This record gives sequence, structure tokens and C-alpha cells, in this order.
Amino acid sequence: MTIVEAITQMARDRGLPKEFIVELIQETLDAIARNDFGEESQVDVALNSSGAIGVFLTKKIVNKVVNPAYEITIKDAQKLDEKCKLKDEINIEFPFDKLTRNSILLAKSLIQQKIRTKEKEKVQEKYLTRIGKIETGVVQKIDRHEIIIKLKNAEGIIPFRERIPDEKYYQGDNIKAYILGVTPSGRVLFSRTHPDFLRKLFIQEVPEIQEGIVEIRLVARIPGIRAKIAVTSTNPKIDPVGACVGTKGSRIRAVVRELNNERIDVVQYSQELLVLASRALSGVNILHEDINLDEKKISVVVKNEDLPKAIGKNGQNAMLASKLLALKIDIISEEEFKNKGVALIAEIPESIKKILIANEFLTTMDIINKGIPELIKLPGIAKKRATQIFNIAKKIIE
Repeated sequence: MTIVEAITQMARDRGLPKEFIVELIQETLDAIARNDFGEESQVDVALNSSGAIGVFLTKKIVNKVVNPAYEITIKDAQKLDEKCKLKDEINIEFPFDKLTRNSILLAKSLIQQKIRTKEKEKVQEKYLTRIGKIETGVVQKIDRHEIIIKLKNAEGIIPFRERIPDEKYYQGDNIKAYILGVTPSGRVLFSRTHPDFLRKLFIQEVPEIQEGIVEIRLVARIPGIRAKIAVTSTNPKIDPVGACVGTKGSRIRAVVRELNNERIDVVQYSQELLVLASRALSGVNILHEDINLDEKKISVVVKNEDLPKAIGKNGQNAMLASKLLALKIDIISEEEFKNKGVALIAEIPESIKKILIANEFLTTMDIINKGIPELIKLPGIAKKRATQIFNIAKKIIE
């Protein structure tokens, strides 16, 4: 095999351009020649079309050699070229069989280092443009810190924090994950817990999303346990929820399977906050609400029998609804509201609520029990306002 054939094979195996390998060999030979003959040596590395590589040392012809790195006597020079003269320069081919052991080790180290650097650059060039996409690889190694994934001409990792809890993989398994970025060491960083991994899986499974008819507006996940997505349609004839679920649940089932049986709730998106909140809370009816967008908080009152459904097992439903809306959600039962609800009474202005709470009118029962005479004593509350507050509280109790 000629050197050109060897270079071509190396380039193919590593996924690197042949030109880079040629340049690499030239740089390496230059380095080891200087290592053997000194940094001041004039070295020229040539690769011809037949695949032969030559390393030549350029030396000046002198009577007496002071520095053998770049000088040669006229007597020694004429052994190589009878026509050469004093003060001429002569190119002397350097035989590879005279390489020292240190030079061979240096060459090996330089080639490995430069190839690693080039491979890292190739990974960064390829995968930095693929951030936010899904890639499939093969599980190469698993430990308690990360899963190492074999990709084509690259290596990927899923750190422990990006793994779905209780998910089991074995060496040789195919694994699908969401690209987060590339590490400084040139490895592709993946996630299976990122909310957009769920989004991308639905895009793969639902043609209407690919076509732009259905859009996923919001995503919230408790990885491996439960998730919620809010979807909308640009075509009134297309049901976005039905499109994502698929016939007999075929589409959503494929996503659930990929996410280790993570339960997924698909709800229709609404620009009306209360409608969206109700859907996010598994469709419970909201009786009263108090919305404070400045504090990113919403308090809702639901029927006593709807409270467990709204909160969900271990609070998961309420937590996901809160993530979906990007608001803190306080859920209160109707009974609790009647006994605690001053802060939740939408009909009472915020400025009046602050006065009531500051003076220990904390519940609707406090208002009823203390009555209009005590309300009138509060600063800034006249008889008309006191009567309005009392009637509001009375209506809630009734």
C-alpha cells in the first residue's frame, strides 16, 4: 500500500478529508526532522503524486562546519552532487530508517493529538448546528454518572440529571435523545428530560404539526411520570387534541412508549387564562379566582369533590398545571374558600383587601361575624363600601 492509499484509508476511517491527513503527515515529519537535527534546520517535506514522501534537509556548503544542523563541508556535499560548489545550498534526503525512537514516539503523539483536535472541530461544526434536534445512537457504556453513546464519527453523553428516572438501558441498545450542545471536550451533550424532547417527539409522530396546522404552544413535564401539552389548530376543522392523540391513541402511545410510559395529558390551548387553567387542572370547574399577574400567581376555588382531581396524586396535576401556565397556582376547595377567602374574592378591590387583611378580616366568616359596624371603623371604608363588602361575603356563604 502506498502512502497515498494509506492516507486515503485513514481519512475514510476517521471521517476526515484526505487533504488534512496529508498536511498532518507533512507537519509531523517536519517536526520530527527538526527534533533530530535541531530547530534551526531547514526542512522541506514533499509528497508526490505516486504516493512517495520525501524529507529533505537544506544545508549550506562550507569549508568548515560550525553548525551541522544547516551546514555541510564541500567534501561531503560533492559525494552527493559532484557539481556543487562552495557557498551553494544542497538538499539532502533524510532516510526514514534513521529516525530515532524518540522521533517515532513524537510522531505518534503529534498525529494522535492533531487528529483528536480535528475530530473535535468536526463534531462541533456538525452538532452545534443540530442543537434542539433529536439524534439516535447506540449505548456504549453506562455508569452512575452518565450514559455514553456511540454516534457516527462522534461520542455523546447523557448526564445523570438528563436521564429519565428508573429508565433502564443496556450496552448495544439504540437510544434516542435531544441535543443540548457540545462539551468543551468535543462530546455531544444529550437530554431525555428536556420539555422540548417531548415536543420534538410529537412533531415526529403528528403530520399536522409538521405541516403547521397544529401547534404545540406549551409543554410541562415531570420526566418519566407525567406531562402536559397545550395545543392549538390553525384550521377550525382539525381537532388539535385528536390529531396529537391519533386513531385509538396510536400517536400519543408511540411518544409515551419512548418516554418510559410517561403519562401525557393533551389539552386545547386558550388565550383566556381561566379557560386554560381549568383545562390544565384536568377540566375542573373554577368557581372563583384571584389573578395577580404582577406576582405571577393565580388562586382558584373549586368544588369540594373536584379538589383531589385538581391537585392530583402527590400534587402532580397542580404542579404540572403551574409549570404549563408559568404561574403559581393555589387551589382551594369551596368549603375552605367560605372560611378563608378574603384574598380570593374577585369582587373586592385589591386596595380594600389589604385593609381588611391588615385588620384581621381574614375570612368571609370574619366579615359576617364582625358585621357592618366593625367594617365602618376601618380606615378608608365608608358605610356604603362596608355594606357592599358584607353583602359579597354573605352571598359567598349562602
